[in-house]
Amino acid sequence: MKKTVKITSVLLAVLLVVTALTGCASFEKKKAFMEYSASLSSDSDLYNSIQTDMDKVQTAINKGDLTTTKAVLQSKINPALKTLSQNATSRHSTITDTELANIDSHYVNYSTHMSDAFEMMLDGINTEDQAKLNKATSELNVAMQELSQYASGLQQYMNSYGIKDDGSIAQINAMLGN
Repeated sequence: MKKTVKITSVLLAVLLVVTALTGCASFEKKKAFMEYSASLSSDSDLYNSIQTDMDKVQTAINKGDLTTTKAVLQSKINPALKTLSQNATSRHSTITDTELANIDSHYVNYSTHMSDAFEMMLDGINTEDQAKLNKATSELNVAMQELSQYASGLQQYMNSYGIKDDGSIAQINAMLGN
């Protein structure tokens, strides 16, 4: 009887330790995710600005107004995308959670390819070079692939650690046309 009680006590102690460690790990992952999410919020003004300026570019393109298209790309969109890319690279170096860092590398790649694509686009428009415009389109496709992998990674991370989506994944998927 004493042996059974001792074995049961040891098993309960092991179960409590495993539960505590699992709970702590989940808590740490949730905390890391909250900190990561907060760090991304600083880019929201940039995204809003880029969206407003992209609407201006689309209107200009629809009117055949190449002058406005180039001006908005050069003075607004490209600098904002460059800042977004620099922010992503800088933020990435501060991420201590390895899983989040791996996921975030797709965001860094997305922002870099997006910035490069728009630089190529402007260059292609300025030089009237279709090859450069085609290369810009390829860069945009790579950026969208990276964004898709980023969204998938975030979704898996959130599912693994019981983190509820605030609608961000749906917004990314909407951007991707999913």
